[in-house]
Amino acid sequence: MLAPIAPTDDVAAALLNKEYGAHKYLEANGLRFHYVEAGHPSSTSPLVLFLHGFPEFWYSWRHQLHFLGSHGFHAVALDMRGYGWTDKPDGIAAYNLEMLVQDVSAVIDCLGYGPREDGTPGSGCLLVGHDWGGLVAWAAAHVLGPRRVRGLCVMNCPHPTAFMTQAGLSQFFKSWYFYFFQVPFLPETMLGAGEWTWIGASFRGKRMGLQRPDARMTDTDLLVMKHAFSQPGVARAAVNYYRANMFRRKEKTMEEALAGRLPVPVLVIWGQQDKALEEILVDGTEKHVAHGDKGGGEGGLRVVKIPDASHWVQVDAPAEVNDLLCRFARQVRGEGESQGGRKGGRDGRPCL
Repeated sequence: MLAPIAPTDDVAAALLNKEYGAHKYLEANGLRFHYVEAGHPSSTSPLVLFLHGFPEFWYSWRHQLHFLGSHGFHAVALDMRGYGWTDKPDGIAAYNLEMLVQDVSAVIDCLGYGPREDGTPGSGCLLVGHDWGGLVAWAAAHVLGPRRVRGLCVMNCPHPTAFMTQAGLSQFFKSWYFYFFQVPFLPETMLGAGEWTWIGASFRGKRMGLQRPDARMTDTDLLVMKHAFSQPGVARAAVNYYRANMFRRKEKTMEEALAGRLPVPVLVIWGQQDKALEEILVDGTEKHVAHGDKGGGEGGLRVVKIPDASHWVQVDAPAEVNDLLCRFARQVRGEGESQGGRKGGRDGRPCL
């Protein structure tokens, strides 16, 4: 069994930093989910729900939680199933895309933003996803529709169909680990080698790591990530995402949903120094969004590329990401993109 990284006082202080929000649990879709929330629930404004990627957990959204929460939004960052302090069900099938979308739907409803019992619409959510969380967010927006997902923001994750239609040979080699993760038992064992040193390479390595000189991934932040990923069952669950979804045919209803065009506004934020996913994968996204060529209006698409940011764009460029998110959240809320705006930043300054 892989040994978890013990939390130091600094790690505990970072995880419990009240600036990021309050730690809570909820029961949804048969599981107990851990989440961190900032701001206050609203009956008139959509929830902002954050979905993390691999090998992350709620902490990857710490800059966005604090910022959105301080600007009048109810911001919630989830530990997705299998990660952090959320339940970790056994078996590969427990991590298929259909089940992950059900999680999103159940969480939205449990937090009080889904359709009401009398059939009237709730406030819905602005769904924000990065990496694997982005793939789940794409699928959830297609399947759940605007009654639950009123807007979608995806960071460094192409539409789920892009790998099948746009990935070339070079992307195939960059995604070698997709294939390695299909091997039973070995991948999760190797992930723990050297006290999870690969996590350091992922976030601070020359190739995959943060690219900006001023990007913040402190020693404590890195220990926080290792501590969370080394919790019992997390490594296997994380690898099971790949086993359940990469080379297995999706259910017909999911395939049909993904073939449709999203009727809600979509914002794609892409760090152009991503060494895991090629930028060509985001080309053609407009064909998946209704009025995708109209540019970010109702039922439109806006793609923003940040030249010097890495795959971890929300950590590498928090000021730009916060500004974009704040504007977009206000648009989804019905205020218009630039209404009441101010420039955003990591320190909680008002956004534009």
